[in-house]
Amino acid sequence: MFIEKRIPRHSMTGSRTPVMGRAGRAGGRLLCVIFFLLPLGYMSLSLGIFDWLAGNGYLDLLDRYSRMFPQAFDRYTVAEQSFTPAWHEWITAHKTMGFVLLAAMPVLYLSFSRSIWRFFQRLVSELYRGLVFLAGGLKGCSTAEKSGFFLLMGIVLTYRLYFYFANPLQTDELCSYLYFVRPGAFISITSYPIPNNHVLFSGFCALLNRIPGLSVKALMRLPSVAGDLFLLYSIFCLVRRWDGYVRAMVSVAGVAFCYLTSYYAVQGRGYQWQEVCSLVSAIGCWECFLGTGRRERRGYAL
Repeated sequence: MFIEKRIPRHSMTGSRTPVMGRAGRAGGRLLCVIFFLLPLGYMSLSLGIFDWLAGNGYLDLLDRYSRMFPQAFDRYTVAEQSFTPAWHEWITAHKTMGFVLLAAMPVLYLSFSRSIWRFFQRLVSELYRGLVFLAGGLKGCSTAEKSGFFLLMGIVLTYRLYFYFANPLQTDELCSYLYFVRPGAFISITSYPIPNNHVLFSGFCALLNRIPGLSVKALMRLPSVAGDLFLLYSIFCLVRRWDGYVRAMVSVAGVAFCYLTSYYAVQGRGYQWQEVCSLVSAIGCWECFLGTGRRERRGYAL
């Protein structure tokens, strides 16, 4: 009973899982297709890069790299710390083995395509349930309660803007912009072994970088601020569902005015988005292992 009360099962009103409309089902299928194709895209990209590396000389590769990505890491840094001559020799010597292994990956992936597709369908279903739950976060609140919530969020936003303008861009933020965002989304998503690159965050900022007029500070920090507001709203919805409005407001205020939370909320790095992922993972694990309302053989997709 204690656990069952605290799990936000379906919506703020406790209704059953909402049924998607026609547009929702079409959007869900499209999202499933995107999720399904992403790993295949990475595997195909890996195979193509390996073929490119194995089929060209070392100096020629460095020359092409410099021409294709003039704003990325310079060729001398890459040659010294990443793509060394010894690595290129190893790739050339083990070319056949590399092609076999990389070609086997998409074949193995497609052999489990039905199970993978069902997983993505359940994942999209869980995402839909979560969005419906959050959309009804203020349902049932009185006008005074809604006013109190928006007043608190306004104070939090003012506090965030103070940090935004008071703190100059840090070294890590500038490094992320110069080497992972400015060169473009391709460098962002393919530089995942390199430290200080938060792939999803850098890729998103690289897409935002195409919008004219955005300063470097706005480009790198506004996604974190938006993620922070989403996190605080999610905490409000969850705690209000668990223990009521007053404790939800206290919880939001306690999290929002923590110094570390405020610091990462305006830093142009992926740490704030990791906080959102941590919350989603914690709630998903809680409902999967402790929930009593819906039992499934393999637990929840989230």
